[in-house]
Amino acid sequence: MLLRIFKTSQPLSWIIIILLLILSRATLFSLFFSPNYVTEPLSITSNLTYFLGFNYPVLSHILSLIVIIPTGFLLNKIAQNVNLFKGIHYLLFMFFGLFTLYGPYNLVLTPFLLGLPLVLFSLAMILTQGKGEISLATVYNASFLIGLSTLIFLPNIIVFAILISSVFYVNSVTW
Repeated sequence: MLLRIFKTSQPLSWIIIILLLILSRATLFSLFFSPNYVTEPLSITSNLTYFLGFNYPVLSHILSLIVIIPTGFLLNKIAQNVNLFKGIHYLLFMFFGLFTLYGPYNLVLTPFLLGLPLVLFSLAMILTQGKGEISLATVYNASFLIGLSTLIFLPNIIVFAILISSVFYVNSVTW
């Protein structure tokens, strides 16, 4: 019965998911987080996230929640636009929010969480295009966003290969 609430586009499902995320993240943060989980500076934004996570962990936790909620909605919107699921529901958003609780290092702001919205925007640009309708400008914009996300978090370079394969899937590209 509870899952039926998340399979509709009612605002009640949004409120329940957001409250569930806030309560679960706050509980896990208060019980399990220690500054030892903050990642060392390795990229451009790592200095900022390391400083916030080590010196102001509560502020960093709140900022991570502010990044995760719109990113989850974006992921859910992409899944609806690509027709990954039948109907409108927010189960993907709920599971995305719960999967970000997997490691204690994701309870504070990390470069991974900062780069994730850019990766999703770039994939949304490509995947929401119709078959045979993709333009070179869209590929350029998506590649630019992936480049920015790579500056934020270096392992996002792997997403570039996913971008190229999705371009070939969506369209027969002539360079």
